[in-house]
Amino acid sequence: MDKTRFGYGNPHNGTLFFLCWIAYFSTYICRLNYSAVMPELSASGLFSESQIAAVSSAFFICYGLGQLVSGAVGDKLSPRHMIFGGVLISGVSNILIFLFHTSYAALLLLWGLNGAVQSMVWSPILRVAGEYFGGREKEKFGIDIATTVPLGTLASYGVSLVTMLFLPWHYVFLTCGIIVLIAAVYWFLGTGRL
Repeated sequence: MDKTRFGYGNPHNGTLFFLCWIAYFSTYICRLNYSAVMPELSASGLFSESQIAAVSSAFFICYGLGQLVSGAVGDKLSPRHMIFGGVLISGVSNILIFLFHTSYAALLLLWGLNGAVQSMVWSPILRVAGEYFGGREKEKFGIDIATTVPLGTLASYGVSLVTMLFLPWHYVFLTCGIIVLIAAVYWFLGTGRL
């Protein structure tokens, strides 16, 4: 009987797919957590509604602009390092938000940075799919990686909700940041031959 991993005929490709899945899934944990804490952040009275909205916009502006650059940069840099950098800095920026949660300037800057570095993850994942997977496995990769969106969304809101049940809202950034740092290390250690 042929051994497969996650439905991929080549066990190495199955492992590589899973590492890509974890990396991209983790970005959702530190992407949607801000939306999850917005009502609590508003209720805290630290910032005005327009400031809270501006922080949210900063992420998407930086993410969108970063996507334009990441594709070109991703052709020249190692996908291993680019994905690691994006996931790692996303986790660190969330932890820094936890530490400086009362500063509007820090929140705006760090959430914008989070958007910029998260834009560094998708293009290299597509490059990995193109370079390491062929034919039907490439199609399977595309379908399977799409599951990161709904599952990452559920995970982000779930982690955020459970954290806020027991701790103040800013601990969501610490919790999510730690989870994403673990994902970054897992990616880096697992892709040593990439």
